[in-house]
Amino acid sequence: MPKTGRPKKIGPGHHPLLREIMTAKPLASMEEIGAEFMRRTGLRVHRNTLADAMADAMAEAGIKRTQNPRTAAENRSRSRLISRDAMAMVRPIAHRTQRPAMPAH
Repeated sequence: MPKTGRPKKIGPGHHPLLREIMTAKPLASMEEIGAEFMRRTGLRVHRNTLADAMADAMAEAGIKRTQNPRTAAENRSRSRLISRDAMAMVRPIAHRTQRPAMPAH
């Protein structure tokens, strides 16, 4: 059965260009890659569309793209903050009535 729906804005014909952009600047952010892609093709695409096309292009070539080390560090830091905040929200609140009785002297 043929696939239905809107055709992809970034097709397999753009994959060599994406690979070229990514290998020329391996530490480039998604915004930088998107800007360079738009400059060369005139196509403006959403970052999720670009990410999907990049994954497809790299999978075709058998290459796995790694995350920019600076962005990776920021994401790890952000996830630690979120985890700490989330734990503070679910931690039970100790009430005075829940405290253990003081031992007699």
